[in-house]
Amino acid sequence: FLFVVFMSMACDADGVYASCVRLARALDSSEASVVLIRHGESLANVSNVVCSLMHNGIKPEYSLSPKGKQQAHESGVVFAKTLPAAHHVLIYTSPFSRATATAEIFGRACAESASASGAVEQPHVVEWLRERCFGEDAELKPSNEPYERYWRHDAVDPFIPPPEGGVGRESVGEVALRTASGFTELLDRIGATTIGTNVVLVAHGDTLSTLAAVLAFCQREESERTIQAFTDALRVHRSHGLKQAEYVTFPRLGVSHETALT
Repeated sequence: FLFVVFMSMACDADGVYASCVRLARALDSSEASVVLIRHGESLANVSNVVCSLMHNGIKPEYSLSPKGKQQAHESGVVFAKTLPAAHHVLIYTSPFSRATATAEIFGRACAESASASGAVEQPHVVEWLRERCFGEDAELKPSNEPYERYWRHDAVDPFIPPPEGGVGRESVGEVALRTASGFTELLDRIGATTIGTNVVLVAHGDTLSTLAAVLAFCQREESERTIQAFTDALRVHRSHGLKQAEYVTFPRLGVSHETALT
């Protein structure tokens, strides 16, 4: 795995915006549906601690709880019922153990429940889906207060990390940049897709709420894809927050939400 240390400074808003416009154009020419799924309940969730650094996130002791495993299985079963007979499911996951376990369980349940005429591929790990880094100072500390502080700051300026958190902390703009860039490269690598192709991305709360805000922006008419509209979308990324093992589908046309668990 690639271990990355980020400098805590303002990211280039114009550069982030340009990256997301490139993703919008890639999606415009794709027939695939995009599915975002948050990991199930993790042992870090049970302990109520932040686990956002790579070297901790990949450890098995911060993987899924028994409840989280059940959540991932149920989501896979429910998702399989939405698939056409001729389907192709591509699964990509964060390297963090709670995400890789979710991807494996979700994919297995989906394959067992879906039509035999389709295909569900084994998950592929991609580094750009990792958790948003909340900084070394917040690592393995109680989680509620750091999250709330970040989200309040995001609503003011999504391109500058909060002043607290220590080394490595990421702004929502940085998360948008790495996920949009990574997803664009992935779509280029996949190449032509057909109706029935689902690209499933398994990751974390802030990573996915940011990417969902980006995808919602991408679904606007091209004339409405302004930098102001993009900035406003990032400010309210938490309105796209997912529950544990919940998924959201961005179809080829329009947007629909599917929630496996209440």
